[in-house]
Amino acid sequence: MKYYTPEISEFHVGFEYETIGKKLNTSNGRYEDEWKKRVVSDDDGETQNPFDNFNYYLQTNKLRVKTLDQSDIESLDYVLHRKDVTMGYDEYCHKRHKEVLPPGNDSNLNVILKKGNNVIVYKNLEIVFSGTIKNKSELKKLLKQLGI
Repeated sequence: MKYYTPEISEFHVGFEYETIGKKLNTSNGRYEDEWKKRVVSDDDGETQNPFDNFNYYLQTNKLRVKTLDQSDIESLDYVLHRKDVTMGYDEYCHKRHKEVLPPGNDSNLNVILKKGNNVIVYKNLEIVFSGTIKNKSELKKLLKQLGI
Protein backbone atom coordinates (compact mmCIF):
# COMPACT_ATOMS: atom_id res chain seq x y z
CA MET A 1 0.00 0.00 0.00
CA LYS A 2 1.08 3.54 -0.73
CA TYR A 3 0.39 6.54 1.47
CA TYR A 4 0.78 10.33 1.27
CA THR A 5 0.43 13.33 3.57
CA PRO A 6 -2.78 15.21 2.74
CA GLU A 7 -3.35 18.94 2.45
CA ILE A 8 -5.81 20.62 4.83
CA SER A 9 -8.09 21.36 1.86
CA GLU A 10 -8.68 17.63 1.34
CA PHE A 11 -10.43 17.17 4.69
CA HIS A 12 -14.22 16.92 4.75
CA VAL A 13 -16.82 14.95 6.67
CA GLY A 14 -16.29 11.34 5.69
CA PHE A 15 -12.60 11.77 4.84
CA GLU A 16 -10.61 8.64 5.77
CA TYR A 17 -7.09 8.94 7.15
CA GLU A 18 -4.74 7.29 9.64
CA THR A 19 -2.82 8.59 12.63
CA ILE A 20 0.04 6.93 14.45
CA GLY A 21 0.20 6.43 18.16
CA LYS A 22 1.70 4.10 20.71
CA LYS A 23 0.26 0.75 21.77
CA LEU A 24 1.48 -1.41 24.61
CA ASN A 25 2.76 -4.78 23.46
CA THR A 26 1.70 -7.02 26.33
CA SER A 27 4.12 -9.77 25.40
CA ASN A 28 7.24 -7.65 25.89
CA GLY A 29 5.93 -4.67 27.88
CA ARG A 30 7.11 -2.13 25.29
CA TYR A 31 5.19 0.55 23.48
CA GLU A 32 5.13 0.18 19.70
CA ASP A 33 3.89 2.40 16.87
CA GLU A 34 0.41 1.60 15.63
CA TRP A 35 -1.52 3.24 12.76
CA LYS A 36 -5.19 3.78 13.57
CA LYS A 37 -7.86 4.37 10.92
CA ARG A 38 -9.98 7.46 11.43
CA VAL A 39 -12.81 9.26 9.66
CA VAL A 40 -13.62 12.96 9.87
CA SER A 41 -17.07 13.33 11.36
CA ASP A 42 -19.31 16.19 12.35
CA ASP A 43 -18.19 15.71 15.96
CA ASP A 44 -20.08 12.56 16.94
CA GLY A 45 -17.52 11.87 19.65
CA GLU A 46 -16.42 8.67 17.94
CA THR A 47 -13.73 10.09 15.70
CA GLN A 48 -11.01 12.67 16.08
CA ASN A 49 -11.25 16.10 14.52
CA PRO A 50 -7.99 16.44 12.52
CA PHE A 51 -8.23 20.23 12.34
CA ASP A 52 -7.48 20.49 16.07
CA ASN A 53 -4.03 18.95 15.75
CA PHE A 54 -3.32 19.12 12.04
CA ASN A 55 -0.08 21.14 12.40
CA TYR A 56 1.16 18.70 15.03
CA TYR A 57 0.45 15.72 12.78
CA LEU A 58 2.15 17.40 9.81
CA GLN A 59 5.26 18.40 11.74
CA THR A 60 5.68 14.96 13.28
CA ASN A 61 4.66 12.88 10.21
CA LYS A 62 1.95 11.16 12.22
CA LEU A 63 -0.89 11.44 9.69
CA ARG A 64 -1.26 9.67 6.37
CA VAL A 65 -3.83 8.77 3.73
CA LYS A 66 -3.83 5.62 1.63
CA THR A 67 -3.73 6.27 -2.10
CA LEU A 68 -6.61 4.93 -4.17
CA ASP A 69 -6.17 1.26 -5.03
CA GLN A 70 -8.16 -1.75 -6.19
CA SER A 71 -9.46 -2.63 -2.70
CA ASP A 72 -10.86 0.91 -2.29
CA ILE A 73 -12.76 0.76 -5.58
CA GLU A 74 -14.03 -2.73 -4.78
CA SER A 75 -15.24 -1.54 -1.34
CA LEU A 76 -17.57 0.83 -3.23
CA ASP A 77 -19.28 -2.15 -4.94
CA TYR A 78 -17.20 -2.18 -8.11
CA VAL A 79 -15.44 -5.26 -9.44
CA LEU A 80 -12.35 -5.48 -11.60
CA HIS A 81 -13.63 -6.39 -15.05
CA ARG A 82 -10.35 -6.41 -16.95
CA LYS A 83 -6.85 -5.02 -17.13
CA ASP A 84 -6.17 -3.26 -20.40
CA VAL A 85 -2.47 -3.89 -20.91
CA THR A 86 -2.35 -1.81 -24.09
CA MET A 87 -3.77 1.36 -22.52
CA GLY A 88 -2.58 0.61 -18.99
CA TYR A 89 -6.02 1.04 -17.38
CA ASP A 90 -7.80 -1.20 -14.92
CA GLU A 91 -11.50 -1.32 -15.79
CA TYR A 92 -14.08 -1.68 -13.03
CA CYS A 93 -17.84 -2.02 -13.40
CA HIS A 94 -20.48 -1.87 -10.72
CA LYS A 95 -21.35 -5.22 -9.09
CA ARG A 96 -24.86 -5.15 -10.49
CA HIS A 97 -23.39 -5.64 -13.98
CA LYS A 98 -22.00 -9.05 -14.82
CA GLU A 99 -19.90 -7.64 -17.64
CA VAL A 100 -19.27 -4.40 -19.46
CA LEU A 101 -21.83 -4.23 -22.24
CA PRO A 102 -21.34 -2.62 -25.64
CA PRO A 103 -22.58 1.00 -25.89
CA GLY A 104 -26.35 1.30 -26.11
CA ASN A 105 -27.20 -1.95 -24.33
CA ASP A 106 -27.52 -0.56 -20.79
CA SER A 107 -28.18 3.09 -20.07
CA ASN A 108 -27.42 2.58 -16.36
CA LEU A 109 -23.95 1.12 -16.81
CA ASN A 110 -21.30 2.79 -14.64
CA VAL A 111 -17.63 2.13 -15.31
CA ILE A 112 -14.46 3.37 -13.65
CA LEU A 113 -11.13 3.27 -15.47
CA LYS A 114 -8.01 3.72 -13.35
CA LYS A 115 -4.39 4.25 -14.34
CA GLY A 116 -2.26 5.39 -11.41
CA ASN A 117 -4.10 8.35 -9.90
CA ASN A 118 -5.86 9.09 -13.20
CA VAL A 119 -9.50 8.07 -13.18
CA ILE A 120 -12.21 8.19 -15.84
CA VAL A 121 -15.82 7.67 -14.72
CA TYR A 122 -18.55 6.69 -17.15
CA LYS A 123 -22.25 7.10 -16.34
CA ASN A 124 -24.84 6.01 -18.84
CA LEU A 125 -21.93 5.19 -21.15
CA GLU A 126 -20.74 8.83 -21.26
CA ILE A 127 -17.63 10.25 -19.63
CA VAL A 128 -18.77 12.30 -16.63
CA PHE A 129 -15.34 12.72 -15.00
CA SER A 130 -11.74 12.52 -16.11
CA GLY A 131 -9.02 13.59 -13.73
CA THR A 132 -6.93 12.81 -10.69
CA ILE A 133 -8.36 11.01 -7.68
CA LYS A 134 -5.90 10.54 -4.82
CA ASN A 135 -7.90 8.40 -2.39
CA LYS A 136 -11.09 6.50 -1.61
CA SER A 137 -12.70 9.49 0.13
CA GLU A 138 -12.33 11.62 -3.02
CA LEU A 139 -13.79 8.89 -5.23
CA LYS A 140 -16.69 8.28 -2.84
CA LYS A 141 -17.46 12.02 -2.73
CA LEU A 142 -17.25 12.30 -6.53
CA LEU A 143 -19.58 9.34 -7.12
CA LYS A 144 -22.11 10.92 -4.74
CA GLN A 145 -21.87 14.29 -6.54
CA LEU A 146 -22.41 12.51 -9.87
CA GLY A 147 -25.44 10.66 -8.55
CA ILE A 148 -23.83 7.26 -8.98
